[in-house]
Amino acid sequence: MRPTETRQVFEAELTYPTTRRAAIEQVGGYELEAPTGEATLLATALRECPEREFDSATGLYAELMSFLDSAFVGRVGYDDRGGLHQNRTAMSL
Repeated sequence: MRPTETRQVFEAELTYPTTRRAAIEQVGGYELEAPTGEATLLATALRECPEREFDSATGLYAELMSFLDSAFVGRVGYDDRGGLHQNRTAMSL
C-alpha cells in the first residue's frame, strides 16, 4: 500500500488512544511501497517514530509521515515551481 493509505488503515483497525506497540502488533504486517519500488513493513516504519502514544489516527499518520525513510520522499531536490535551484538575491521593490 502507499503511505497515504495508512490513515484509512489506522482509522479502521485501531482504537484510540493507542500505543506505538499496539499499532505495530495490529497493523505492522502491512507492506508500504515507496515510489522507488522498494517496500518495507509498516512495523519497521512505525519503530522509527519516537512518539509512544497516539490520541487519533491523524496523529499516528502525521508521526509516520514525518519519520518515513528517504526512499519514500520521491525526487530529492525537485521543485515544480521553476527551474533548478538557483541562488537568488532578494530585492526590495
